[in-house]
Amino acid sequence: LDDVRRLPFSDVADLRDGYPLPLLCVEPSEVVRVHASSGTTGKRKILAYTQKDVDTFALQMARCYELAGLTTEDRMQIAWGMACGPPGRASSSAASASGRSPSRGPRQHRHAAPASCGPADHLHRCTSSMALLLAEEVERHNLRDKIALKKIIFGSEPHSLKMRQSFTEKLGLEASYDIAGMTEMYGPGTGLNCEVGEGIHYWADLFYIEIIDPHTLQPVPEAKSAKWS
Repeated sequence: LDDVRRLPFSDVADLRDGYPLPLLCVEPSEVVRVHASSGTTGKRKILAYTQKDVDTFALQMARCYELAGLTTEDRMQIAWGMACGPPGRASSSAASASGRSPSRGPRQHRHAAPASCGPADHLHRCTSSMALLLAEEVERHNLRDKIALKKIIFGSEPHSLKMRQSFTEKLGLEASYDIAGMTEMYGPGTGLNCEVGEGIHYWADLFYIEIIDPHTLQPVPEAKSAKWS
């Protein structure tokens, strides 16, 4: 493992400079899916997926669902579009492959409509700001006793403890979770926090994670790594 530090980094510029299919290391005929990042920080990154990539992506998402306590009896509403971004498609594929019942939700503002969250007991890939909007709509229409939501899995946006307490109380949630991920690592599903809520559990058999000193670009010592994380 000490030799891992000898490998060069692939950064955002490498991916953007190689547009549209950068760093492709298989024949184009082996590419079965193409996803793009959100483009929040600039030009969208385009990533190509082989069938093995798609299967691994679904596996890590399914693990997140299991860690969050979802079972085959649950119904999940996916608060993410199904276009070229990875979250929506992978969430649906993983849910179906692991026996859960996924339902693609409407556009973001419609998730907050009183009837849209009725049949689902889990809402996946919801942003915290959208959860607050949903909670306010439920409170405004006095619908807390008419919705079935138990848990929400958040992504793409951080939130404070005060925010979490607000939508947990207004929606009557049992628990909520934060999902981690990035386009370069398949997408969301790299890890999830458990109900203790003190950090992200990641899949060590799929990823080797280092804490890097931003000045030297070398891994920091273990004790310092623990402090930084």
